[in-house]
Amino acid sequence: MSMMKGVSDRWLLGLLLAMCAVVGGFMYGFYGYSMDQSAARQAAEFETAIRLELEQKASKFADGAQKLERDVGFLASVPPIAGIARALDNKGLDAQESTPLDLWRERLEAIYQAYLAADDQLFQVRLIGNQDGAREIVRVQRQADRIAVVPKADLQRKGGRDYVIRAQTLPSGAVYLSPVTLNRELGQIEQPERPTLRAVTPVDNARGKSYGLVVINFDVGGFLSELAKVNDPAVSIYLTNPGGDYLLHPQAGQAFAFERDAAARRWQDDFLPLPDSRLTQGNSFHRFRATATGKTYLVAERSIPLGSFQPDSSLNLRLLLPEEVFMARVSAGARPQLLTAFMASLIIAAALLGMYLRLMFVRNMEAEQQREMLETAIDSLQCGMAMADRKGILQRVNRALCEAFGYTESELLGQSVELLLPEEKREQHALLRQTFTATQPVVLGGGAPVFGRRRDGSAVPLQIGLVNIRVGGQSYVLASVLDLSQRFAYEEALSAQNAELELRTAEAESASRAKSSFLTNMSHEIRTPLHGIMGLATILQRKLDDPIARELLGKLMSAATHMQDVLNNVLDLARIESGKLTLSIRPLSTQALFDKLQSICGVAAANKGLNLRIEQALPEMLQGDVVHLLQMLVNLVGNAIKFTEQGEVSVVATASADGPTLWRVHLLVADTGIGMTEAQQARIFEAFEQADGSTTRRYGGSGLGLAITRRLARMMDGDVTVASTPGEGSRFTVDLCLPAYLPADGQPPA
Repeated sequence: MSMMKGVSDRWLLGLLLAMCAVVGGFMYGFYGYSMDQSAARQAAEFETAIRLELEQKASKFADGAQKLERDVGFLASVPPIAGIARALDNKGLDAQESTPLDLWRERLEAIYQAYLAADDQLFQVRLIGNQDGAREIVRVQRQADRIAVVPKADLQRKGGRDYVIRAQTLPSGAVYLSPVTLNRELGQIEQPERPTLRAVTPVDNARGKSYGLVVINFDVGGFLSELAKVNDPAVSIYLTNPGGDYLLHPQAGQAFAFERDAAARRWQDDFLPLPDSRLTQGNSFHRFRATATGKTYLVAERSIPLGSFQPDSSLNLRLLLPEEVFMARVSAGARPQLLTAFMASLIIAAALLGMYLRLMFVRNMEAEQQREMLETAIDSLQCGMAMADRKGILQRVNRALCEAFGYTESELLGQSVELLLPEEKREQHALLRQTFTATQPVVLGGGAPVFGRRRDGSAVPLQIGLVNIRVGGQSYVLASVLDLSQRFAYEEALSAQNAELELRTAEAESASRAKSSFLTNMSHEIRTPLHGIMGLATILQRKLDDPIARELLGKLMSAATHMQDVLNNVLDLARIESGKLTLSIRPLSTQALFDKLQSICGVAAANKGLNLRIEQALPEMLQGDVVHLLQMLVNLVGNAIKFTEQGEVSVVATASADGPTLWRVHLLVADTGIGMTEAQQARIFEAFEQADGSTTRRYGGSGLGLAITRRLARMMDGDVTVASTPGEGSRFTVDLCLPAYLPADGQPPA
């Protein structure tokens, strides 16, 4: 009999260990799966946040650089530039305007002073000649709180400076953006230090030969301060030039150290690339190790181009997050997913332990030794375990439960279980405890957190599982207790992050609406006095007999008409971006549409000696917004005529059925004009963009026509594309989806 009991005990113990191993294996596998899922999610969230941060910072810097390019092009085209060139070629006197060199210099100085006054980040504008060691001709600079013109005697020679040498090789109209360096005066670094970006463009005389350079000095200190601000305190930010020299560094004194010490450390000296891990593969960040500390970082980087004529001079912006911080966030993200499975496994383990406890209570001394082994196992559990009798007196507690509530084991044993509950819940719990008879595991609150009371009186969120067990003929309640404090802290932090993200989204949407409203209001405010100017000019032109005055008024009318077109385009663009522009769909005659196009654009083509050829094979009637269809065609054909000097402009329209009630319309506008490069084609549909700055100066225009055309096409379920070769012409293709004409509509054709 004793032998049979021994065999039975060993069999039960083996079964218990096997089931614990199965539960442990399940937990281990689920933990690994949860960690993988959380890591992938955290990697995706980090990638999204870091990419947004990079794009915002890089766009601000790139927008500032593009503005400098436009500004220096404008300053190179003001009248005093040409006047100074003519005076220099004629011993100090501009014969064309009967104006001496010094007077032209004074006018240019006044323009430069007004330009500097408009932006406190601009601190110097110069006209540098190519003669006499590249001596400055005009120099205006910001000194403390005032803007001063530098006297002739203090003008410097800049022939040895790198930005002068590089810019003198540029073609007319090109802009050179210098490397970002500390500003120097008379060969010495200016104090306090001033990080500087220079925009330089050559200027020509009447013979088309370069006679000097226009230079803008821009203080990038404000941009660098903005770049250094990050939302995540664990993230650090670095900005380097193409050689790896630091322009921005978290440690004071490291930025621009290469200007003070030729042996200063660079990015490649401080960080070594590591093979990508499973987390970084397929994402936009990589792993680097710091050579000084050995720490590993996840690094996201973005290239910031400096100018259109230096594709190899981009700056590198990098955001770094310690890998250990990232992994800690991954672990925290996986924890909530484990709670459900962990609680279920704890209840199973509790039931198994209850069975084993029952066996231990009825066994002899040999069973007592086994009970001690079981108690050791209970103490090693990470969740709290407690056993109480039918009167609610605690008979057994483990170390994890004592730590969760702040008591010692001796302080809890023999006490009522209500000691661990808030005072207002104790009486109700005592009544419920007397009626609890469940023999299957039960999770209190249906899985929702319940609250206990620590020794210091504070509340602790818990998840509790209960089951009735019988040991030695007596009934007990076995409880598993999981502390949810860390989970609550994680959820509160996540909630705060979501609230901040919603706030930023709302701010961005508000800013977009404000921009569209501003454009609309300002365009209307400007157009009202413009109509008055045009009306008065028309009246004057009729009444004046002086041919010169009539010619000047004609030019005024032409300029006002152009400005009116720009304002109309701005209004259209604002309405489209704000979602307020709607299409008026009605029957239209395709022949009438192209007749209107011929009457509008035919005269302009004939005046330039061009052949405007229109071929259309569309259905006689369609449905669509005739006003905006005509606007798209006039924009495309007008551009083709503007940029074509000889040859022809052709329009070919075809259609194919797209089901019983839709037509897919294809419009091709081709010219034999100046054409475009691939880089110019890439940005030609952006608002306020043309092929380049010289195109704007030569041909005029606002750069809005093609942007509006593409947006209108997309509103008609279509698009606009371009194919072009420099010197050979351009081909714009429009694909639209228009409803078929249904006579039952009863509307007259447009």
